[in-house]
Amino acid sequence: MVSLDHLAVYLGLSWLAIGVLYLAVLTGGFRRQPPEMDFQEAT
Repeated sequence: MVSLDHLAVYLGLSWLAIGVLYLAVLTGGFRRQPPEMDFQEAT
């Protein structure tokens, strides 16, 4: 991680922050459980 370009680190941290914010919106400020994925195939 230390040897990565500064732009790559900033982009990765930004992407992580966007994901955390999105999860906070989905869960109502982390008060509800996050939605679960259904891996069953539709047949």
